[in-house]
Amino acid sequence: MLDPKLIRGDLPMLAGKLARRQFVLDVEVLSDLEAKRKSAQTAMETLQAERNRVSKAIGQAKAKGEDTAPIMATVSDLGAQLDHQKVVFDDASQALQAVLMSLPNIPDETVPEGRDETGNVEVRRWGTPRGFDVAAQDHVSLGERGGLMDFDVAATMAQSRFVALKGELAQLQR
Repeated sequence: MLDPKLIRGDLPMLAGKLARRQFVLDVEVLSDLEAKRKSAQTAMETLQAERNRVSKAIGQAKAKGEDTAPIMATVSDLGAQLDHQKVVFDDASQALQAVLMSLPNIPDETVPEGRDETGNVEVRRWGTPRGFDVAAQDHVSLGERGGLMDFDVAATMAQSRFVALKGELAQLQR
């Protein structure tokens, strides 16, 4: 997840960086959710402070022998308001968290722009590729031929780019 200070600090800059990943950030929705969360948090803190102040007044009234029923009714009312604000705060926080969890990481400045992996650029190469007497096979074909990988089953479970490991390969992975 991205740094909350970055998210709260400069949303247009964040939207620009995420656009490099072909991700459209709805700045207005994110700003509204953050404002609702902050407003509910402020209201909760204010109500808690007021309830604490009134609760002290109950103790003072009891010490003087005065009737505390009206003050206790006020505390009860403040408690109900506080419970309502807590629900509002929790709802706003959960909605904000859902949006934040959907945000991808920000790409580094050196990462070339591209729509998908076909836009990748080879920056440097280490060593020289080895030549083989036989045609080299990738891990996908070796795993499927050995009955150790099943891409079709994995695609039905978790969509594309996943593999179900079977047999000894699954044990090795654990």
